[in-house]
Amino acid sequence: MSPALAGLLLLAAQAPAQSGLAPIAYLVVSAGPSWEPSINNSGEIVYVTEDESGFPNVFSTRRGQITRSTTGHLRYPELNEDGEIVYADRVPPSLQFQVWSAVRGLISGRYPANTPAISDTGEICFVSSEPRRVSLHTDRRGRVLDLGDSIGTTCDLNSQGEIVYRSIDGEGDFQIFSSTRRQLTEGEEVLLGSPSVNNHGQVVWVQSGELFSLEEGQITEFGGLVGFRVDLNDHGEVVFPYRQKKTFIIVLATRYPERYPNFRPLKYESVRQPEFEVAISIDPLGNPGVVVLGSRDLLPVAILTTHSSKGESFDFHVSQVDPLSVRFGPGEADIVVRSMSASQDVDGDGDADLLLFFRSDKPELGCGDTEAFLVGRTMDGKAFQGLAQVLVSGCE
Repeated sequence: MSPALAGLLLLAAQAPAQSGLAPIAYLVVSAGPSWEPSINNSGEIVYVTEDESGFPNVFSTRRGQITRSTTGHLRYPELNEDGEIVYADRVPPSLQFQVWSAVRGLISGRYPANTPAISDTGEICFVSSEPRRVSLHTDRRGRVLDLGDSIGTTCDLNSQGEIVYRSIDGEGDFQIFSSTRRQLTEGEEVLLGSPSVNNHGQVVWVQSGELFSLEEGQITEFGGLVGFRVDLNDHGEVVFPYRQKKTFIIVLATRYPERYPNFRPLKYESVRQPEFEVAISIDPLGNPGVVVLGSRDLLPVAILTTHSSKGESFDFHVSQVDPLSVRFGPGEADIVVRSMSASQDVDGDGDADLLLFFRSDKPELGCGDTEAFLVGRTMDGKAFQGLAQVLVSGCE
């Protein structure tokens, strides 16, 4: 149990009354592979999973299957207290994402739009990719913020109209921002997921595979197994994707498990938490950070030697790595052959880095993935992990 998560749930000013201090429960929401959850105050949870025909669609814990998309691209559902659900999808023959409401139909306009969110007042925000700029829009206010060419932006909003979003700061690092409170995070670039804000102004997000909150800092200690998109309701309950084996399931963190008698507890005691982080680079000598979907070519991934004396976060030399222990991506791909592992200075800092090769199709990265992780052990048995941003191409 994370004390920080307990603190987060106690922050909710309108949480259901309960005597004593109940322990935090982690409950499994979905029975099979699923991702991108959202929760409202009444405890309804929606998420994306494949339907009987194999198409990703929105499912609700109370209403069953909501959407009937056959595009294979539906993503990013979110619901409000009235049960209205918004999501992004492509409609052939167009290759552009648009924002839809399960109640009102098409919401966005002539330009591609993605990562929608809906408040309890019914206002919908989304990211619009207009020519030569990225903008935050709502269906009521039009263009709210012009973000230039800031790719990877996502948004959420509350009933007060505050929008929180992920974007790039003046130093070129991803950070969390608010339309009313300005920049909320700072520091060196980290792997930031989509932020969520509730009607009390609490903000949560994913950073390098763990849950964080603006009020409490790091919440979970799950060994970097938390997925990209999370959601928070006014009771302080958080839903998040949790990496289990080779896929994701949906997990609810709550102090009120009696509200969810049909969910089973998450058995997370067996999670092996890495003892430290390493820096990695995907295809550093070719097209950095890009993975081509469906390719059977070899994908180079480098583990980098780092020195705190050079301003880097920690000291680590790649000679400590056991290459045969390294696994990459949700598919837990192993290296092709050990003899192909090479010591090479891939980042140009004068140190030897370790270049490993994986079959491109084996990590099982998908179109919605924006980060990739690598795990392994040192020669003396210490577990480590590394995460990097990734762009999956070949999804058209």
